[in-house]
Amino acid sequence: MAKLVQDGDTFTPDHLFISGSVTALTQGITLVAGTNAKRGAIIIADASTGKGEVADKTKTDHKLVGILTDDVNAEADTIATVYITGHFNQEALSCISGTSYKDYEYEMKKLGMYLDTVKGGN
Repeated sequence: MAKLVQDGDTFTPDHLFISGSVTALTQGITLVAGTNAKRGAIIIADASTGKGEVADKTKTDHKLVGILTDDVNAEADTIATVYITGHFNQEALSCISGTSYKDYEYEMKKLGMYLDTVKGGN
């Protein structure tokens, strides 16, 4: 499952989740060799191979798969885990340069991935 802490006893929240109001379900996906991504990356899959990579809106033959649960540095094709449902902080999501969570927000809702912002106060 996803890392909630880093480096031993130090709690380091990453604010990927807004709440637990939507159950976070996961599934595995094979990422293409060369994928280097952080937890929170939006993952899309090639329609012909089924292999995933970090979201790029120019790849119109790819479909949304989920949100990466953990950091990945795939030197070869690697199986990784993605969240396929949940209530996520849109500011904690990432894609390749020139692509945004906004490019996938409608598709995410259809799959049960809901986005919001962390509400801060003074």
